Amino acid sequence: MSTNNRVQLLLDKDEIRDRIYSFCRGVDRRDWNLVRSAYHADGIDDHGPYNGDVDGMIAWMTERHATVKSSMHHIGNVLVEVDGDVAYAESYYLAYQRIDGSSSLSFAMFPGTEHDGSDVNMRAQGRYIDRFERRSAGGPWKIAHRTVVADAAQFEPTTHDMPIDVGWNSARRDRTDAVYNR
Repeated sequence: MSTNNRVQLLLDKDEIRDRIYSFCRGVDRRDWNLVRSAYHADGIDDHGPYNGDVDGMIAWMTERHATVKSSMHHIGNVLVEVDGDVAYAESYYLAYQRIDGSSSLSFAMFPGTEHDGSDVNMRAQGRYIDRFERRSAGGPWKIAHRTVVADAAQFEPTTHDMPIDVGWNSARRDRTDAVYNR
């Protein structure tokens, strides 16, 4: 493989990783346009309880995240295999979410979960299995199909909350978050 081809491969893999990270930022900030930008317009997402097109996924996430008070995704072990204009990525995720105790949609995702109506902290771990496509020469890599593989989820009561000191910048789940102030 020539040096130019190796450099292009590195650039392709970096763009794909950025797309995965952008999806997570979009979910955590409820920036649904950013989430949408990770997918081709005809992309499919199999997110467990939801399996369908991107617009349907955004509608499902919008409803579910209305009762998610905080959300933070961590991505690790991203393996990207590029084959021409198609690439396959496996990304390990850890997601931490504070869920409003009244959220029937969030608890319905995990049958058998008992809760007393109080807020809970959810920790979920799994993998994103993505098929990326670059559909035009020099065009962007975007997700054509995503399968979310769930490994485990834990719910814990929010009994030991510590108030955040007034001096801290608080996380926001919208475009008023500090990350958008540039």
